Amino acid sequence: AYADATEVIAALPEAVSATVGGVKVSVPVTTWVDTDTYNAAAAASYTFTATLGSIPTPYTTSATATVEVVVSAS
Repeated sequence: AYADATEVIAALPEAVSATVGGVKVSVPVTTWVDTDTYNAAAAASYTFTATLGSIPTPYTTSATATVEVVVSAS
């Protein structure tokens, strides 16, 4: 388990990818934001949202990426 959100963010990828029209597109992640106030002591699902870097042309600039981190009860 990760002790805090900083440890979770350190483990998340530096880039995300998607397949669009059969083409794999990679987008850098500038940072991850803890959108649900991660608490390692509370069993729940926590969402981290990526702040994306430059999205390659001609793909949309409104793309988002999220990761769900699940803390299970001990």
